[in-house]
Amino acid sequence: MEKTISEIVDYALSKTKDFSNCDRYTILDEVSGRLWQEAADMKKPGTGASLEQHVVVRRKVYLSGPISGYDYEERRITFGLWDTAMRAHGFEPVNPMENGVPKDAPSEEHMRVDLMMLLKCDCIMMLKGWERSLGARLEHEVALSCGMRVMNESDPSMRDFLNTSWTYRTM
Repeated sequence: MEKTISEIVDYALSKTKDFSNCDRYTILDEVSGRLWQEAADMKKPGTGASLEQHVVVRRKVYLSGPISGYDYEERRITFGLWDTAMRAHGFEPVNPMENGVPKDAPSEEHMRVDLMMLLKCDCIMMLKGWERSLGARLEHEVALSCGMRVMNESDPSMRDFLNTSWTYRTM
């Protein structure tokens, strides 16, 4: 039975609930490996041409979800799993947890950098709980205002969109 990215992320997080457990990195490595293998096994659309005759155009996707007020390590793991999952499905993820701003900097500083990162993206992925985050709601509004495709982790149509993330052009 095929698992959705959301199910894989939820499973991995369920195995890392005890954040003092050093084994969480092993779990992340295992999930990352499975996702990369899934990406390697994916077949391109039937054009009859070899993979070398195609150029892959990657869509930049901004990951948006609650960060402030949550356990930093849990958020880092969640965003990291989604980063890996989106990359494995042909996207170029933009992860606000890796914005270069010190984690203890004021939230205003994070938002300025995060919004600049968002504006360079093609679409946005709204992670669970985004509705309860002022920053994520702002990112959502900016994405809508700029005409970006908005994906929601819990939206069933997200899987179809992920399946069309690879764009092939014959050389």
